[in-house]
Amino acid sequence: MGIDCEWMITYFCKPKLKVGTEWVSKGSSCSNAASSVSGIARAIYERTFRIMVEKCNETLCDPTMKKVHYIGVLDIAGFEIFDYNGFEQICINYVNEKLQQFF
Repeated sequence: MGIDCEWMITYFCKPKLKVGTEWVSKGSSCSNAASSVSGIARAIYERTFRIMVEKCNETLCDPTMKKVHYIGVLDIAGFEIFDYNGFEQICINYVNEKLQQFF
């Protein structure tokens, strides 16, 4: 993504806060830094998934067909047991989490 690793480590472990007119570095615990990294990862996956859905909808849009305002996702049972789960599984897990909010 073109982000300097040292810069990321510095700002996750010692984030800068604006106090009045000055910027102050604040020490962060390992768990706080890990939470920040997790939050950014979730945001990146969410935005990427939304882009994928938009692109799928654009591709599948046929003016002669009836309009549908959803995209179906199939979750294969047992897919999570693989040693390595790729981007597809992350997208499926994200959809499952979002769907659980409705039920």
